[in-house]
Amino acid sequence: VCCDSRKATNNSTENLLPKVEIATEQTYADTVRFGVVGERQTLMYDFAFVNKTQSPLSIIGCDTGCGCVSAEYSTKPIAEGNSAECQLLIHTDGRAREWSHSVEFDLSAAKYRLVLQMTVK
Repeated sequence: VCCDSRKATNNSTENLLPKVEIATEQTYADTVRFGVVGERQTLMYDFAFVNKTQSPLSIIGCDTGCGCVSAEYSTKPIAEGNSAECQLLIHTDGRAREWSHSVEFDLSAAKYRLVLQMTVK
């Protein structure tokens, strides 16, 4: 898995979302640490799946675990070498504490688990 969230150093219009490269059939995992956030906020986390396999890759589904996280993504096949953007919305209402939550994506050639961590005050 490659999560690339480097900042642009020039005027490039290249999409600089964190990228999750799917190359083999396995389970991939990452953790995103948001730090301290306020209660009653909605956080947005955007990233992209990059297809490094030899065939089209599809996002079959996503298990957010509860209503505090929602996911937006396309189910259209991702051609070899291309990417597809995903967006997570995280609602911090009623979560005043240390908080860790897993979101799991089921892809046609792999599984991806993203752990969200934050302190809600």
